[in-house]
Amino acid sequence: ADAADKRMLRSNSVAMRRLDDLLPCRSECESAAVGSVAMMKIDVQGFEYQVLTGARELLRRGVVGALFFECEGARLGQHGGSSPRALYELVRSLGFVLLTVKGELVSGDPERLMLSPCSVQSFGSVNLFGLHSAVHDLTSQDAIAHCLRDFKLEHEFNFTSLSKRGSCSETFSAAQQKP
Repeated sequence: ADAADKRMLRSNSVAMRRLDDLLPCRSECESAAVGSVAMMKIDVQGFEYQVLTGARELLRRGVVGALFFECEGARLGQHGGSSPRALYELVRSLGFVLLTVKGELVSGDPERLMLSPCSVQSFGSVNLFGLHSAVHDLTSQDAIAHCLRDFKLEHEFNFTSLSKRGSCSETFSAAQQKP
């Protein structure tokens, strides 16, 4: 738990194991496993870089189709010893396309959409979706980006927009029907 000034109030000892060790995927399962984990949500208070490096092979192979995580620069540096740029480069090197929760493609302006809002100097944060290119083609990426425009409300997330009955259901159906 964190104090208002971003200090850790207490910590807990936990056993840690790499996801690559828990869920090994040898070459024979590589193509069958692509997209078998639909989404991985990461909420580790600044240790995102370490989580991603511990799952490097699963992520690189596209076993995880999508990521949802928060980049908070102060915590990345303080807790995880990393930086927003290192996190951005790692996620991209693993085959993910990053989108903001407003559906903006981060690669179009990484400085404005991720690096500045997530900087140590601004004490800011930004929530991001990562879509693996082996699972989500350009049509799918566009459809998800479109849906995300309805996902972020003023101060909360609108998960119903992503449900089967939400505003995104028609978008996903249309994307699946395109050749």
